[in-house]
Amino acid sequence: MRNLIKVCTILILGLLLAACSDDSTGSNGDGGGLLGNGQPGNMSATVNGSGWTSASAAADTARLGNTVIAIGIAGVSVSLQGITIGLGSAGGITARMYNFPPTGTDIVTLGFSDSNNPSGGATFDPTRSTGFVEITSLDFTNSTVSGRFSGDLYDIVDGTLLEVRDGVFNQVAIFTSPKKPVELEEVMSKITK
Repeated sequence: MRNLIKVCTILILGLLLAACSDDSTGSNGDGGGLLGNGQPGNMSATVNGSGWTSASAAADTARLGNTVIAIGIAGVSVSLQGITIGLGSAGGITARMYNFPPTGTDIVTLGFSDSNNPSGGATFDPTRSTGFVEITSLDFTNSTVSGRFSGDLYDIVDGTLLEVRDGVFNQVAIFTSPKKPVELEEVMSKITK
């Protein structure tokens, strides 16, 4: 499980690095703004009573035909602490509330990682956690997503509680669009440059 979190953290950092590169473009190809779509995008939350704010945030989607069936949203702070959100639904992702534990065909994940403590991370525990992710705006015209989140996470190594409260993601850039999907190979090539 620790290796999975490390790999996910590396991929998320790669997505964020690719998003912030000089030649990044949004769905309109203008290259404007920090994340290439004219929007700075950010995340913030209270983690165990302390404020956490992202230095960078990005989102990506998975589609089945024209239906968005999954979205991943990630933010990384200056101190390299990360929050990741994952939502999936066979019926499609829309602006609504997603609760944990999930119901029906929904998949809901929330995770916290800290590169200063690489031996672990924290995530929803299927037997103890409660929480939610709410998408308040899913704007494919401007390729942004906004919403809020909260939950009880548990350390994957020692099981201690990590409280994530008052989480907000605001106009986070979505990089997969019908006009220009971001391929994993493209992200990995930018990491290795």
